[in-house]
Amino acid sequence: MHHDAILASSARQLLQQLVTSYPSTRMVIVSLHTFTLLAASSLVDTPKQIQLLLQYLKSDPRRAVKRLAVQDLKLLASKTPHTWSKENMQALCECALQTPYDSLKLGMLSVLSTLSGTIAIKHYFSAAPDLLSLEQDAVFGLESLLVLCSQDDSPGAQSTVKIALNCMVKLAKGRPHLSRSVVDTLLTQLHSSQDTARVLMCHCLAAIAMQLPVLGDGMLGDLVELYKVIGRSATDKQQELLVSLATVIFVASQKALSSEVKAVIKQQLDSVSSGWTVYRIARQASRMGNHDMARELYQSLLTQVASEHFYFWLNSLKEFSHAEQCLTGLQEESFSSALSCIAESLKFYHKGIASLTMKQSMEEFRSLASRYRDLYQTSFDADSATLRNVELQQQSCLLIAHAIEALVLDPESASFQEYGSTGTAHADSEYERRMMAVYSHVLEEVESLNRKYAPVSYMHTACLCNAIIALLKVPLSFQRYFFQKLQSTSIKLALSPSPRNPAEPIAVQNNQQLALKVEGVVQHGSKPGLFRRIQSVCLSVSSTLQSKSSQDFKIPIDSITNEMEQRVEPHNDYFSTQFLLNFAVLGTHSITVESSVRDANGIVWKTGPRTTMFVKSLEDPYSQQIRLQQQQAQQPLQPQPQPQPRSAYTRF
Repeated sequence: MHHDAILASSARQLLQQLVTSYPSTRMVIVSLHTFTLLAASSLVDTPKQIQLLLQYLKSDPRRAVKRLAVQDLKLLASKTPHTWSKENMQALCECALQTPYDSLKLGMLSVLSTLSGTIAIKHYFSAAPDLLSLEQDAVFGLESLLVLCSQDDSPGAQSTVKIALNCMVKLAKGRPHLSRSVVDTLLTQLHSSQDTARVLMCHCLAAIAMQLPVLGDGMLGDLVELYKVIGRSATDKQQELLVSLATVIFVASQKALSSEVKAVIKQQLDSVSSGWTVYRIARQASRMGNHDMARELYQSLLTQVASEHFYFWLNSLKEFSHAEQCLTGLQEESFSSALSCIAESLKFYHKGIASLTMKQSMEEFRSLASRYRDLYQTSFDADSATLRNVELQQQSCLLIAHAIEALVLDPESASFQEYGSTGTAHADSEYERRMMAVYSHVLEEVESLNRKYAPVSYMHTACLCNAIIALLKVPLSFQRYFFQKLQSTSIKLALSPSPRNPAEPIAVQNNQQLALKVEGVVQHGSKPGLFRRIQSVCLSVSSTLQSKSSQDFKIPIDSITNEMEQRVEPHNDYFSTQFLLNFAVLGTHSITVESSVRDANGIVWKTGPRTTMFVKSLEDPYSQQIRLQQQQAQQPLQPQPQPQPRSAYTRF
């Protein structure tokens, strides 16, 4: 029907006749709602429908009809706001003032709220003869609403405060001459409002100051005085208020804080703030361009973090802030000073970037050095020259890691004494002699550069590159026995008791100990003990709980795991020993037996092997019987069925 304008008009006329002939409540409600749907869909007679709804809202005494009129007016306000005239909105305001019902009044305000975000409100204000009085009324209304709701800490009141403050920001943006009055109201209410409302007011002040920076100087003095008196406790709301108020101060100061303001902020932070609050304030200072304050706050946090990751993150932020601070000294038509400021800024930016990237590189070199150490410890059958080559590769990785730390990351605490002066008199090969010479040269260059120049510059990165090139220029020398295997040593272990199937666990009661016997045989190649001999075999046994049974018992933590180690000397390449293991916790346990050897010089070599078996700890029968009896005793007694009296029918 709404696709045909003529048919829609005919239907409207028919409905008007029905409403006139049958003015019952249900008939009026159905007819008015049908009018509204036709007008909203066909876009025909929409102004007439708005006037008709306003007429029923004003003159009809039935509340049900008034309620439907408000609902349909809101529908037309959202779908066809351009059809609303100034007279329509004025009539709606008069009805809202005259009605005695709060529910209807709130409904009409909802219609006006919908119209306020559309083109209809612009038409209304364009024809308004006296905007000044209307603006003052809006400011007074928002101020009254703010004073009323800022004293209440309930969620509903705080939601209303958010809406009022959002309206204040929009009002200050659209009518800049009203901003001073809005700012004065907010500064006054900051003294007596709840902490939650104070935080929202600070956000509003920051938004207004960012839109109109000229207001910053006027509010800075009041903000500093407020910062001195608020935030006396360490509660979460007070900490949030410190961050919000500091943000407003940063915005109002226009990227240049005086020494007095910085002293006030630092004093307040030292008294009640936490490290996280200081970091948030420093982050806000960086966002608002107060890099001088941000650098000092980041510097104060360097010694309060518990991990290297956080330390280098804060250190990089400090260097970035210092770099931006160097650029504040730029002056127009002073090219020489501009070049020096830019060079100084680039230096600190390089330091900040290096704190983020070089830390990872240093950790990678140290990780590679630890892998060389593991390779060394597993090479029991290698000759001394090959082992020395592995050791030199490990020292090369540690040298580069130390150079990164000394040149970039932490030049002040880097120590060169632990490396000492590496001599070349006792080198056993030409490769070792050349590598030792490179080590000495790199250490001298790093120490000299560390003393002369502050990091980080192109000289520091060039020193790192030259150190790596010098190490790579020495060709790797493969020793003679790299191509031969003259010594071969292996250990074979046997555990008892052992299950028939390796995947099946061994059953043991939890009140007994398992006697684990470990036997082993040392197997040699054609030339046993050519480079080194086995003095003793180190056996370590550990157990971990894999899965716990459904029964929950209070067992000491020491009884959950087993950690034991024994050293035995093989006789005729045979050795054996026993371990007593306790499995007090019911469930499945994993037992790991690992062997290593000790040579005549006392050096431990991780030769292996490593064997794993499973044990299932079961509850002993006596404890199980006692537990079941206790459970039965705790259960309530159930009445036994009474025997039926005997009669002639019981036999059948």
